[in-house]
Parts: sequence; structure tokens; C-alpha cells
Amino acid sequence: FIGLVIWANLDPANPFVSPVSAPFAIGLVYATLVWGFADIAISPNLARDLGTRIVATIFFGGEAFSYLNYSWIAVLVNVPATIFATG
Repeated sequence: FIGLVIWANLDPANPFVSPVSAPFAIGLVYATLVWGFADIAISPNLARDLGTRIVATIFFGGEAFSYLNYSWIAVLVNVPATIFATG
């Protein structure tokens, strides 16, 4: 979803978003996603979430991936969704 919003805002043929308001619109959507949906069990940034959980697995074992019903959808969906949004 965030990839679709970014590319829609950066599209020069989009008459609804001016170049001046594009950073605000992208930031507002990202903030809404983080504040509305991000829990301890989901992270919108794959690079910050997966690496730290792998390191935490070294110290805490498999509990790092099962803490508070961790959802693998956050890891598995980011890359294909961004590719789909840009393609």
C-alpha cells in the first residue's frame, strides 16, 4: 500500500497532488499505517524488523518469532507488494 501511495504521489501526470504537497501526503500515509496498524507484532520496515529478530533468536531462541503472536505476513508481504506497486 505504501509503495502504491509513493508512486501515485510521484507520478507527474497526477493532477491531484502537487510536487510541494507530495512529501506531506506520503508522510501522512506512512504515519497512519504505523500509528494505526503497527503493533509489537508487525513492522512496516522489513530491514529493521527481520534482522533484529534474527539476532534476538540467538539470545532468546524461537521466542523472538512467537512473542505476542508475531505475524510472518509483515516479513513476507513487503517485498512482493513493493514490486507489484512499482510494476
